Amino acid sequence: MHISKTLLLLFVLVGYTSCYAQDNEITTTEKRDRINGIYEVVNYVEKQQNYTEFTKTLQLKKEPAILLTNLKKLKVGLSSINHRYVIHMVFNKANTIAFKELTYKNIKKPLAIVVDGKIIIAPIVNSPIEHGKLEITGDFSLEEANTIVDNIKKEGALQH
Repeated sequence: MHISKTLLLLFVLVGYTSCYAQDNEITTTEKRDRINGIYEVVNYVEKQQNYTEFTKTLQLKKEPAILLTNLKKLKVGLSSINHRYVIHMVFNKANTIAFKELTYKNIKKPLAIVVDGKIIIAPIVNSPIEHGKLEITGDFSLEEANTIVDNIKKEGALQH
């Protein structure tokens, strides 16, 4: 979906409970030695525990596809379409092409944003991001959106 030169990337907040993790698997409940970045997910398994709870195990590539230090802007806003909270991200020019290629090859697949060795959020890519500007959409409350942005900022992941 194209909105004023900003493409949408649907991020699905996933519920993590006690998942095991091997060398290249990671969950939000455990910390691994990972660089702050956006990682390709090579495999993921989701198991529904009941109607409202599920467990997801993500197997990530060992190195990030994009470093979070390549973010130029990061802020919470309101969607012009449905008036829900969104997260606006803008990559620096040098990484716009790399992010475009990453999203092209991961359509209908999740990407994982890792900060301080933990997955902050795991999105499903709906469409390629052409210009390095995106809105992360989901059913975020203001508190959830601010928490995601604050976690990325507090770890020094953003350019200054």
